[in-house]
Amino acid sequence: GAFVKGGDGLITKEEEEGTKKREAEEKERAKKKDTSRPDLGDAPGVARDSGFALSDKDVIKRCSNANCLAREREGKKFLRCGRCKMEFYCSTHCQKTHWRDEHKAKCTPPAA
Repeated sequence: GAFVKGGDGLITKEEEEGTKKREAEEKERAKKKDTSRPDLGDAPGVARDSGFALSDKDVIKRCSNANCLAREREGKKFLRCGRCKMEFYCSTHCQKTHWRDEHKAKCTPPAA
């Protein structure tokens, strides 16, 4: 067979065509990847180990969603429940989840 110059030297035309075909198939598989249920592995509000320790002076508040490990730090203010003003959240995802699962039943506006 005929040879062509490849990244590691000379390769046959068949090898080059096979490589191009595999690359095209990989691109197609990437396009077809299931996006109906996004991977929330590192999304805000998803319980995760932050991998580093904070000093007590750096930690201001903890997210009210019990399934979240996020802490408020200087420069990143948490969202607050607009009704009772007593619960704090790192993201709208955590706020909606906590509202649905627990907070809705006990949330009351502050006394005037």
